[in-house]
Amino acid sequence: MNEQEIQRLFKTCERFLGSWYPQTPKQTLSELAAYTNLEDDFDRYGAGELITLFEADVAQLLGKEAAVFMPSGTMCQQIALRIWTDSRKLPRVAFHPTCHLEIHEEQAYRKLHNLESVLVGQAQRMLTLKDLESIPEPLGALLLELPQREIGGQLPTWEEVLSSFPQIEILPSPPQTNMMHVFMQGDHEKLVDASLKIARETKTLLFARLSPTIVPHWSRFELTVGDASLNLKNEDIAELFSRLFIIVDNV
Repeated sequence: MNEQEIQRLFKTCERFLGSWYPQTPKQTLSELAAYTNLEDDFDRYGAGELITLFEADVAQLLGKEAAVFMPSGTMCQQIALRIWTDSRKLPRVAFHPTCHLEIHEEQAYRKLHNLESVLVGQAQRMLTLKDLESIPEPLGALLLELPQREIGGQLPTWEEVLSSFPQIEILPSPPQTNMMHVFMQGDHEKLVDASLKIARETKTLLFARLSPTIVPHWSRFELTVGDASLNLKNEDIAELFSRLFIIVDNV
């Protein structure tokens, strides 16, 4: 199936293993409208009662003196790195080889802020104190992504559901946040085709695509647990994956 066909199939599904229920822009904006009060006013250039109260709530929740709302994490983390490296007059930043800045932002930290990067640790595991101690040069800042998305994130309880299948491994194990990587053994195309077949027949999407891994015959997908995930019973998930592997074995 091509991407357009997958998207059409996605819209017909009513249950989803990962993430949240999909919404149209109209649904999202309607929820935002319902959240606000008639007397609420617009914020202007980051000032206004609605946004300042929100920032105060976040600061209190995290035990900080203050908080500031940013339109995106990409903007926020580059600003933070620039502030810290400027304060130390040392434009050198250390982070993991799979850091979002390194692989998803076209190295904007270097092109826009003239920051030098030091990649710490190995791409397939978490960085350690020993990795940091091995850096010979001084650093202006150290960036730690929590969870580290590209190597699995973390999450509890779901490991118990999926670990009953020898064809499935979870990273990290046990998970510790609502995001993890699910590794599956088998033919890449057959696994995807089986998942899409189940989506057509049951209107339940397990996954729409898989990413390759460095290990032959193993693929992975990123699983984020949201409200849609929590409405699936454990026994339903187990039954669907059992069905998936039966389909793969019989192709």
